[in-house]
Amino acid sequence: MFNIASWNIRGLNHTPKQSEVQQVVNENNLSVCAILESHVDIMALSKVCSNMFRSWEWSSNASMCVKGCRIILGWNKDVVDVLVVAQSNQAMHTKIFHKDDNKVMFCTFVYAGNNPMERRHLWTDLDLHKHVVRGSPWILMGDFNASLNMEDSHAGSSLLSSAM
Repeated sequence: MFNIASWNIRGLNHTPKQSEVQQVVNENNLSVCAILESHVDIMALSKVCSNMFRSWEWSSNASMCVKGCRIILGWNKDVVDVLVVAQSNQAMHTKIFHKDDNKVMFCTFVYAGNNPMERRHLWTDLDLHKHVVRGSPWILMGDFNASLNMEDSHAGSSLLSSAM
């Protein structure tokens, strides 16, 4: 078995936040960790990821983003192999191979756009990706930037929105 997490965290350009990520990875014995809404500049990405993930492998969707990196993915190469199947500015679709038991699963890490029009592209992307997955185990995790229920919204509108 292995542990996967996604974490919406800002401030990764600063060493204390990078150390915080290392601490969470270690305390939770994570094998895969997705950092969402990182806003790390592409020029600093390699240094930040090397500092955070040490001997782990990592990838990002920085090449798909206009302003800073939206999703950074790190994994312990001794426990899992991760193949990035496809990516967009809002999602990274991966295929994860667990080395101990030879099990395979798909995992999509999401950091959705802030407005409903952007998210429509995400939903189209997810609808297409289901044809790649074809009944295999598939986890979707991340920040969809929309509440599922009205009571889940802390400071937002009390009205049901189309995003919900």
